[in-house]
Amino acid sequence: MQNRQAGERFRRAGNPPGGSLCQSRCEPCCFFGIIAAGKLQGRASPLCQMNSKRLSLSVLLLAALAGCGGGTRGSADTGLSQLTRDHANLCAIENPRARDSAGNLLAGYRAGSRQDEQQFVRQYLNDKYLWYREMPAVDGSLFSLRPDYDEGMKGYFRALLTPAKTASGRDKDRFSFALSTAEWQASSVAGVVQGYGVEFAVIRNEAPRQVRVAYVLAGSPAAKAGLKRGDTLMTVQTAGKPSIDVVNTTDQNELAEVNRALFEPGSGERVSFQFARTGAPTQAVQLAAGEQQAQPVQLHDVLTNDRGDRVGYLAFNRFILPLEKPLIDAVRELQKQQVSEVVVDLRYNGGGYLYQSAQLAYMLADPNLTRNKVFERLQYSDKRAADTNSHDSLLRFQSITSGTSGTNTRAGEALPNLGLRRVYVLTGADTCSASESLINGLRGVDVEVIQIGNTTCGKPYGFRAHDNCGMSYFPIEFVGVNDKNVGGFDDGFVPNCPAVDDFAHELGDRNESLLAAALRHQVTGQCQGVSTKGNIAGASTPQASAPLLRRGPMFTNKFLLP
Repeated sequence: MQNRQAGERFRRAGNPPGGSLCQSRCEPCCFFGIIAAGKLQGRASPLCQMNSKRLSLSVLLLAALAGCGGGTRGSADTGLSQLTRDHANLCAIENPRARDSAGNLLAGYRAGSRQDEQQFVRQYLNDKYLWYREMPAVDGSLFSLRPDYDEGMKGYFRALLTPAKTASGRDKDRFSFALSTAEWQASSVAGVVQGYGVEFAVIRNEAPRQVRVAYVLAGSPAAKAGLKRGDTLMTVQTAGKPSIDVVNTTDQNELAEVNRALFEPGSGERVSFQFARTGAPTQAVQLAAGEQQAQPVQLHDVLTNDRGDRVGYLAFNRFILPLEKPLIDAVRELQKQQVSEVVVDLRYNGGGYLYQSAQLAYMLADPNLTRNKVFERLQYSDKRAADTNSHDSLLRFQSITSGTSGTNTRAGEALPNLGLRRVYVLTGADTCSASESLINGLRGVDVEVIQIGNTTCGKPYGFRAHDNCGMSYFPIEFVGVNDKNVGGFDDGFVPNCPAVDDFAHELGDRNESLLAAALRHQVTGQCQGVSTKGNIAGASTPQASAPLLRRGPMFTNKFLLP
């Protein structure tokens, strides 16, 4: 209810928020994460590819789901057919998500069957899914027999998605996903993630494979153990099992255990690791898994380039509700420091709430360019022409705070503005969804965006979360275009200056390759000196060695506020 009221305040201010919570890692307006790729593999294969439908054992690291948005139990949705409404919140007796510890149905739910839940899912997709015409016929009984209830419903949902391929051979829908409502709310609203507080990047996914630390969350078990960006994972040992050589093993059982220990550890589970660091002895650490609080803004700083310009640097990895105030505060500080250039580091940002991307775009750009312009226009399926043509399909550059619950902001307060006509953005294969919308939205109003790094993931789509019986469903609902009606970046945005992620330096270090390239380009206007060779033997292009993080759909999507 609070989020809906915040949306109404945005509309009254002439800044329609674009619908519901962000579209995802991780993404109907803002992008958050969805399951991407990344399992450890035992034989040569191509680099991990994002695929939310199948996760092959031939891939090194599984990417995790992420997202933002979220429906509320019993919330109204005027776009639902009567048949969908008839099956809404009819919950199977064996569904643990719909009941309390005593077995009683939670408020708003009614007694039903697995078939009722499946019928709701199919009808909901028929109402909302962008590619509803391409849904295949699916035998629900094949999924009713699965012992894990969540997996049974997720499997049925995935089976309904379009089987079509893109021109390049990738799944047309690599992003729709489903997960428990509790998990969705913990991640998108509270910014809580499960793990050790370390983000692993897969540089090479075949033996001799290379897995390195991309970044560490402050205050996490990984941070307390002294892990740093660039540390290379050598071995993993779980309770009661022998140590596994992560670099060289080809045993599929060992690889499966490594994947589980890295990305799906049990709460409280203790795992022993060995890491190598250049110029230092191998480091042995034991980490306990648990809920970790994500940092809304990882870094913000003011640097000076060789011409003496003051340059703002911002790094953050998800557009989540707790980000709004810290990001505003960071930009306000850059304004006080009178920066003339800004570098936004989105290389690990999988997306999230689209309205926050629109806020950041406003705070960066010259207001003369954004005034009365559309940041992103949402285009739905042919049966939802009224939604496409409605006022709510226009997400404008957001010049005020949202007041949304969980953001620690008061609605309607003016945002700071840096007045820039040029912005530098650092990107990688994990730059997705709402992060890509920032690039597209700024270019739509003629802000020059200099992109440095690797090609982005390619996700112009978004959705809302809808809860039914304790599961939240995220079928792609719309494609986003900018003020010039440009979108369709399914193959990602190609950088102006290609460069390989540099794990030899901390993020924010002016000598780190992507940031150094931005500082150099500001002065010379050239990409000279940018490293385009990877740290994988034989790699000749940046994209060939682009690191991939293990993330799920919640972390690589864009979502709309509910």
